[in-house]
Amino acid sequence: AEIKSGGAMCIQARKLFDRDGIRELMAVRSLSEVVEMLEEGPYKKAFVKASTRHSGIELVKHALDDDLKTTFHNVWTFAPSKARPLIALLLKQWEVNNLKKAIAAKALARTVSPSDFLLVEGEDVKLLEKVVAQEDLQGIAKALDHSEYGPSFGKAFVEYEKNKDFRVLLSCLDEHYFARISKEVSYGKLDAKTREFLAKKLEYASALALLRMRHSGMKPNDVKKFIERNSFGRPAALLRKMVDAQSERAALEVLAGERRVDGKAVLAAKDLSGVEVELEKALLAYARKTLSASVRLPNRS
Repeated sequence: AEIKSGGAMCIQARKLFDRDGIRELMAVRSLSEVVEMLEEGPYKKAFVKASTRHSGIELVKHALDDDLKTTFHNVWTFAPSKARPLIALLLKQWEVNNLKKAIAAKALARTVSPSDFLLVEGEDVKLLEKVVAQEDLQGIAKALDHSEYGPSFGKAFVEYEKNKDFRVLLSCLDEHYFARISKEVSYGKLDAKTREFLAKKLEYASALALLRMRHSGMKPNDVKKFIERNSFGRPAALLRKMVDAQSERAALEVLAGERRVDGKAVLAAKDLSGVEVELEKALLAYARKTLSASVRLPNRS
């Protein structure tokens, strides 16, 4: 990608922990050792800043959040104008995550404050503040009514009032977000590599949703209808095979056979959160491969 700044061509890079560094980080025995390692690495500036307000695990959380916010800001600042709409859409995931966190907190009668959220470039902070200020889920539904989430959240809230399972409210936000990505994949002016990556992101999200539905005891026919309705087009071969699998374990084995996924790790996962981690790792590896194949450095001759 060619990034122009002050008439000069520049590329901003960060030094991240390599595989050995991550292993070393996981091997330490105390939180203080984790903090010490992170302070000595590329996150030093963020930790120094956060240490004036936080300590312990809160220090780790806020320092890493601040560093990520800075990285997102830098990407947004240096990105070409034509790339910003897609970047804004990808960053929208963090707004969805924050809304889900606020909704879950209200549903579980837990307190939540602005410091609990990771606010990134382009996020509607006023909307989030309005949601946090509500006393209950009905108030949140009204707060979201005139936002882009209003129509889908309103329908989900009707279902929530019937069964009182707030997870349907969280799911509708994810569905709304992935529907927007699907629209970009189908109609956006994307290069082939970016379109392929976003399609894979959608596929993995649907695969995880399918496993969760199977785990909750949803009938196979209902799972099939849901996937067909929410796969935003003809379901990928992976999803069709997972839908046709005779059990939750069989569906998991189908996913484990996906060539980009660490099959052994997927099957060894203790719960679906472990499977989600493996899918995120596979998606990250896919993203890195996509970048290495599509990024062109400027001609310095």
